[in-house]
Amino acid sequence: MNIRELLSRISRQQILQTFWMSILGIVVLTMLSSFIIRNVVNSPDTESLSDDYEKYALENIVQLNILNGCAVNGLAGQTKEYLRTKGFDVVEIGNSEEDLDKTIVINRSTDDKNARKIAYALGLGDESIIDAQEPEVYLHATVILGNDYKNLSLFK
Repeated sequence: MNIRELLSRISRQQILQTFWMSILGIVVLTMLSSFIIRNVVNSPDTESLSDDYEKYALENIVQLNILNGCAVNGLAGQTKEYLRTKGFDVVEIGNSEEDLDKTIVINRSTDDKNARKIAYALGLGDESIIDAQEPEVYLHATVILGNDYKNLSLFK
């Protein structure tokens, strides 16, 4: 039997079927090798990704304390709850030694962006921010609530 006889016995349909099966096999092998390379050879270091996220999260947490500078009981607690819903970490509340007419935000860090975030969350402008940098203090800012507390965002 020569090649011509062999080719004549194979139908055109069988040739097309063999062709498409070969193409499908090549595609499957390509996808399988890509999967193996991506997940086994170049597997992501999830531990370092987790560490990077934790570092980013810690660097972006704004920590503050709130002092009540007016004679309204529970005001610092209400403000704490409000600011926590806004993503701030209120670590301490208490009473101020002095009464204030206006609410102020005291910037404790070398960068005033966190004090501004707090002021804006309370509905205050830049004029309410007092710069008193204390880098050794673990807080970014201190809020002292004044007698104008009804003008704050949480009471509107």
